[in-house]
Amino acid sequence: ADRVVLPWREEDLSHLTESEAQAEAERLENAERARRFDLADPPLIRILLVKFGAGRYRMTFTLHHIVLDGWSLPILMQ
Repeated sequence: ADRVVLPWREEDLSHLTESEAQAEAERLENAERARRFDLADPPLIRILLVKFGAGRYRMTFTLHHIVLDGWSLPILMQ
């Protein structure tokens, strides 16, 4: 685990209008969901941090279903 780099991506959408930023954030999140995981290339999780403005962010976790089950996900979110 100490050799694995967590795939972390940041996108700054603060230069866009609110509606443009929301649409672009949704497009980015959909693209993340569409990207497949290679089970031989850990970790099976990716993080996208979108900046909407000063102090306004949204973090999206994309993970392979093998990583978390329905019982574990709420624990992670807490």
